[in-house]
Order: sequence, then structure tokens, then C-alpha cells
Amino acid sequence: YKVWIKSATDQIHNIAVQGPNSRKILEKFIWTPPAQASINELKWFKFTIARIDNETGIPVIVSRTGYTGELGFELYVKNKYVLKLWQELFFNDKNLKPIGLAARNTLRLEKGFCLYGNDINDSTSPLEAGLGWITNLSKNFINSDYFVKQKNNGLKRKLVGFEIIGKGIARQHYKVFNNDNIDIGTVTSGSMSPSLNKAIGLAYINIDECNIGNNVLIQVRNKFLDATIVKIPFL
Repeated sequence: YKVWIKSATDQIHNIAVQGPNSRKILEKFIWTPPAQASINELKWFKFTIARIDNETGIPVIVSRTGYTGELGFELYVKNKYVLKLWQELFFNDKNLKPIGLAARNTLRLEKGFCLYGNDINDSTSPLEAGLGWITNLSKNFINSDYFVKQKNNGLKRKLVGFEIIGKGIARQHYKVFNNDNIDIGTVTSGSMSPSLNKAIGLAYINIDECNIGNNVLIQVRNKFLDATIVKIPFL
């Protein structure tokens, strides 16, 4: 089959409706044709075509591909309709709040989800990142031979979660040391967890230093923060 792929990024807006009440919010205004699944039946990693309401008939692609760990939906609409969609959302639920991307990053970190560019990139391995469960090594793909060897030979480092003891926040690229002041790893993500009221993060740590409960030191400029390796997800 001949396939043409065209980028429509500059023509489409995306609004993510996230949280335990997200389905209830969308039930109030999204009208779904009988041929489509209702919003209640939309499964994770699936999408449907819906409309803002019966009067306007503005089409919206509704998906469940969010990365926050919460129940949530993503709404894709043409640029000229995005203001109407925004207004409908906030008109139908006065408790809905506009939140920026930093909140999404906090949510995904609390669930221990990897963020591309931070926790995974071209220099990391899915096995190191704990993503072996979605890496099918029984099939050939680009660089698959390397990952098979890595699995057979054993990992040299691993992505782990940590909690800061006391005050301070560890950020991406901060160095991690053991109690003998030996460099054993690097922080990939770090933030204050509003749910836990403590600073948390992810870091690649040498495999022989990454046991749960192991105490480490994270260098923040000219001082060190005490931290403990913990099991992820944090929540």
C-alpha cells in the first residue's frame, strides 16, 4: 500500500483533561455518534471521534494516551475551534483548573514514568530504564543484538527512584555519590512531590549501588544532599 504522512502540527491544538473527574467532565458536553464508543467505554491507548455538542457539531479527536498516571483524556481540535472547546470545558465544570506542563511532569514523576529527553534518550537502554517489559527481544530490530547481549551479560547501571532526606531538590544532571565520595550515577529527573510533601527523583545508579534503602549523596552546587533509594512508583 502507498502511504502518505503529512504533519498537521501547526493546524491542531491539544488540550489534556486529566484527573479523577475527567470522564465526568467530558460526559457533560461531548456528544458521540452511535457508531462510536461512548466516553465511558474508551479504553487506554484508544481514541474516538466526538463532537463538542449537537448544535455546533465541532469534531474532536478524543484519546486516552496520557502520561500522568491519572485518569485522563486528550482532546485534539482544529485551531479555529480551540477557543470554543476551551470555553465549553470551563463552562460545564466550575471546578476545572488550567494547569501548566510542570504539573504534568510532577504527576508522571510520582508514578515513576520515564520522560524522553530526561530519563530515556539515544544513550540509554530500555533495560536500564526498567522498560524491558515492553522490549520484545525475541524479534530483530535496530540494535536488538546489543540489548540481547546486555541482558545476557547483566546491566552496569539502572534507573532508580530516590527521596531527599531533609530540604533541597535534586535536578537533572546532578551527580550522585556513595558514602565514600565515589561518583556512582546521575540524576535524570527531580522535583518536589506535592502528594508526598518531599523531594523525589530518578537517577541512573551503578548496579552494585542501587539497592532499595541504600543511602546516597547528591551534589547540589557546593554541597551534598542526603538521599535514600526507594521503590518506584513513589505513589
